[in-house]
Amino acid sequence: MSLKIGQQGMIMVAVPLIFELAVFGFVIELNQQAEDAAARARDARRINDEINAMIQTIYTMNVLSHGMSLHGLPTMMALASHTPGNPTTPQDIANSARRLKEAEADILEHIDNLKQLEKDNPADLVTVQNTEAAALRARTHVADVMKEVAQTGFENLPAILSRLRGTLDRDLAKVISPELLDLAKRKVSDEQELKAADARKLAQKVLFGAVAMSILLALLVAKLFSDRIASRLAKLRSNAIFLSQRQSLPPRIGGDDEIAELDGSYHEAASLLRDSEDKLQNTFDNAADLICSLNEQLSVDVVNKTSERLFHIKPQDLLGTRFVQFVSESSRKAFFDVIDAAKLQTEPAASAEVQLKNAIGQTFDTVCIPKWVASERTYFCVFHDISERKQAEEIKREVFAMVSHDLRAPVTSFGHFTEMLEDGAFGELNSKGERFLKYATASVSQMQKLLDDVMFLERIKGRSVRVSKTSLKVSEVLANVSDPLRIFAQNKGVLIDVNNEGDNVFSDQTLLEKILSNFLGNAIKVAPANSQVRLAFKVKGTHNVFLVGDDGPGIEEDKISRLFDRFYSDETKTTEQSPSSGLGLTIAKELADLIGARIEVESEIGVGTTFNLLLEQQGYDQ
Repeated sequence: MSLKIGQQGMIMVAVPLIFELAVFGFVIELNQQAEDAAARARDARRINDEINAMIQTIYTMNVLSHGMSLHGLPTMMALASHTPGNPTTPQDIANSARRLKEAEADILEHIDNLKQLEKDNPADLVTVQNTEAAALRARTHVADVMKEVAQTGFENLPAILSRLRGTLDRDLAKVISPELLDLAKRKVSDEQELKAADARKLAQKVLFGAVAMSILLALLVAKLFSDRIASRLAKLRSNAIFLSQRQSLPPRIGGDDEIAELDGSYHEAASLLRDSEDKLQNTFDNAADLICSLNEQLSVDVVNKTSERLFHIKPQDLLGTRFVQFVSESSRKAFFDVIDAAKLQTEPAASAEVQLKNAIGQTFDTVCIPKWVASERTYFCVFHDISERKQAEEIKREVFAMVSHDLRAPVTSFGHFTEMLEDGAFGELNSKGERFLKYATASVSQMQKLLDDVMFLERIKGRSVRVSKTSLKVSEVLANVSDPLRIFAQNKGVLIDVNNEGDNVFSDQTLLEKILSNFLGNAIKVAPANSQVRLAFKVKGTHNVFLVGDDGPGIEEDKISRLFDRFYSDETKTTEQSPSSGLGLTIAKELADLIGARIEVESEIGVGTTFNLLLEQQGYDQ
């Protein structure tokens, strides 16, 4: 039968407790026996004292009856030998008689005391009762003789007294019977006292032995606890250490108590941990990205197997090497900057494009995302290979540039042709021809704008757009943005409201105004008739903020993140009169990155949309 730890503890506590209770009960019993023996010894002494006193009294009566002087009293013999002139008188005889009666009363009192002491011993009580009967007979005989003495003459006294002595001797002999003397012998108190002393000594020995046994039993219980509980708990503690150090656990602890169950949990946890670590290691080794940990000296501590594919070096050969040697010269500054930013734990997490080179001199582009863990004093880095993406973007730019360049000439020629038609170079057109010419002119204009936007975007991507920041008057910027668009706004029945809360701002005027013009033009397109669009400037914290807001239909939240994608256009916001190429906001986002600004969009369906352009105040008003 298996026992839980609590039940085992109860048993370990109960065993010495039961033993001590048993010893305590035994000691109490021995003590009671000693008390009983002592009480019997006291009763025996009293019985002996009573019998001795009674013998002494009988001896006095015997002396009185045989004429011996006791305590100077006149004797019966003196009475018997009375002669004229002798001082013995009847009063003397009366005194002797009185003494005999007092002695008889003493004997009966001693007998009553003996009866009280022997009331629980029937056999001894019979002996005392027989003694009492003999004493009563002696008292009766003495009383009869005293009557006879009182009624006879003095000359007859000797005969009467002689008869009294004979009768009294026989009665007193029955009072002090062999049975009574044997009772006195059996009540010798020395034996009882010795038994009481032996009982007390035995109790002391048992008590000392019990104390010693309790100590031994406590030590035994402690040893059992140590073997059964403490040693198993020590194994559990070792298991916890082994588990934390990822070491194999020893065999399971036997039993099915709580300790065994906890040990089983440790083994299950170890098994799950091994499975999890195996899965994690497989994920780590088979990840497409390069994952490694670098110490504070930027030496490689851990690296996954992707490193062999990228660097053509086995992972174990990379351990301890300086990672900087695999970073291209052109990217080392960016690498150190992003590492420093990671240590500062900036938000959002630091990342940068870093070009790496392998052992055979090939280079590949990556995005480095480092994470500094202060407790480990380690950088955990992920290098995502973007070489294919960069190549695809380069091909796409080349295709766009080629297509844009090749399309520009025919579109320009077609534009000239429509202008000649409008000027009547080929004769006058009827109404239908004029309508189609209007559509053609609008299409050519849209195509030219699209080609201009594509070419301008490619210039931005190719970093051929020059940025020149100067101190600008905010009022002038707002006027340059709003004035060209007022006629367009009036045609749509929209009012432009300009609000300025600042003086100067430090930025590139051309690029800044192009961004704001894009925002304002879009706002006018979507604004309902008889509404207004807002163009404003304000200072908010450490930022200079340009705001462009409308009361249009708003933008759904899931579409806001796509607004700045190439060629994305919300068809529900586009009309036949104001088609969109889908590049305006893309160009605005790229220009904002060039001038170091950030775009935030706030929108609510049915209420309107606000575009915020935030510029850092650093370098402001220089």
